[in-house]
Amino acid sequence: MLITSMCSLPIISQDLMTPPCRISNAAADSDGELIADKETAECVRELRLNIYRWQAWYKALL
Repeated sequence: MLITSMCSLPIISQDLMTPPCRISNAAADSDGELIADKETAECVRELRLNIYRWQAWYKALL
């Protein structure tokens, strides 16, 4: 996740530099709705994890 170099500044992981995921739109049928809900839950989980990782990076600077 966080890699430190020879200097004391942490290096940002490349996967944190990718664009954030997008929340899925609801579908017309119930099966599509379940798939959209699952994709949205995964996206929110990923966004929350990235926030925690950014916070850890920032705290490492202090």
